[in-house]
Formats: sequence, C-alpha cells, structure tokens
Amino acid sequence: MTITGDSADNRAVVAAGDLATIFGSTIEGLYIENTELFQAAAHSFTRQVLLSGQIAPTLDAENLASAVFCIGRKALRQFSQSLVKNGMNSTTRSLRVSIDVALATACTEQGPWNIAVIGNAISVAELPKYIDLLTQTVGLAALWTVPKKSQTDRGPIVIIVDQDENLHPMLRFAERYRILDQANPIPITIMILANSIYDLDDREGRLRLALGTSTIESTHITIERSLTTAENTFDFQSTIRKQSPRLVIAQSHTLLTGSATDTSDFELDLPYQLLIVR
Repeated sequence: MTITGDSADNRAVVAAGDLATIFGSTIEGLYIENTELFQAAAHSFTRQVLLSGQIAPTLDAENLASAVFCIGRKALRQFSQSLVKNGMNSTTRSLRVSIDVALATACTEQGPWNIAVIGNAISVAELPKYIDLLTQTVGLAALWTVPKKSQTDRGPIVIIVDQDENLHPMLRFAERYRILDQANPIPITIMILANSIYDLDDREGRLRLALGTSTIESTHITIERSLTTAENTFDFQSTIRKQSPRLVIAQSHTLLTGSATDTSDFELDLPYQLLIVR
C-alpha cells in the first residue's frame, strides 16, 4: 500500500487488509516522500512560509528532510496500528523516490504478483500515467484506488467486461470479496460491452454459462449490456454513477476508452473504489 500524505486513510487500510485476507498475502506499507518537494527546496530562491505567516529568510534542507521523515514515520505507525487492531501485521518503509520507482522496487523484492492500494483519487489527467505504471511495472497485477469519498457499506460490485478471457479472474475476485462479510454478501452487477448486438448476445451466453459453475446465487447477480460503437462509445462516468457501486473492477484499456469522451470534467474522485487490472 502506498502512502503519500500525512496519514493512511482508513478505507485504504481496510482495502489492503481485505486483499490480504482474500489471497492470504502479506502487506507492506510504503511511504513515498515527495521528490518534487526536495527538488524545489534545492533552489536558492525557494523560501518557507512559516505557520505565523512570515517568510523564513532561508530554507533549511536538513530540517525539511527531518520533518518529512517524521511525518512518514507517524503515517506508517498509524498504518501498522490500524492493521494490528484487525489482527494483521505489516512491514513498512519510507522511500524518497517517485511512485513508479517505489512500486517497481517493492514488486521486484516481494515477488511476481502484487496489488498496489493507493489511498487517493486519480484525475483523468493522471489516469494514463497510472495505467502506464500498471502495464510497465513487472510484478504489478492491479491498482486499487481508494478515494476518501468512497462508500464501503453499500452498493454492488460492478464488473466491466469487454474481453471474454478477462471475465473469469475478475469474477473470481468479486466472488471472494463479496463474502468477506458473510452476514451481508454484496450483490454483483456485470456490465457487458460489445460493438454489435450479435457479440453482446454471444458474450452474454458465455457469461451465463460461466455463472453456472459459480458459487454466487443468481439472485445476487445482475447482468447489463452496453453497445459500444464509433457513434455510441461507453460513457464510463455517467453509466457507473447510476450504479452507486462500492467497487468497480475494470481493465485499464476499458477505462481509458470509456473516459476519453468526457475528459473535460471526468475524475475518478467519486464515491466508489476502483480496481484497475491489466
């Protein structure tokens, strides 16, 4: 899990714990020190605005490094304590590198299959960067964004499917995630995308066949269809908003295509979590 602010949001901590429970995996907290801050501090013209509102005549880079380090240690300590309350342990460390270098380092050391939990929203301007990060980082299987606005106690899991081979792994994850709370299993909505009615019918048939071997009761599953053509692109933002989901599972290419038509105001800072898979 990556932490870039002064604390780890509890929703992101819960998401990391859920992943560890689902897959029987370990958790590592990475505090990423802002390299741009230190680059800016290195300039002779940079000044520090004090809490009093006054401007310090000089900026002490050593004091800045010490302050950032202390903030990072506090954030990681809170992160570890939050997990301990739920009976989980973690390793932690601070890295003064860019987020791509931090994740590449962690994935190399931890093994071939990792999911990074990011405790903040991603704007459309940042989306290509994060998707490039996902596709280029060896050992990184998915990114889970957890906005502070996200709801965790209601709404369905929405799976967006536009390639048949991706359905099974996404459905298996949803199947495991939905029963973490045995008393209140989460409903699932599967949204099928295709560029012709024939392909939609064909994909839905294969989907229903796959669901026949699933442990999810049919009453907990809703199937929706969306025709995507050059004239009728998939409007990710408006379509997903109507679902009011707690979690959306989508492939990176689907997300990029769906957000391309409304980039003027599209943000993923919406009240749901997003699992972006390769």
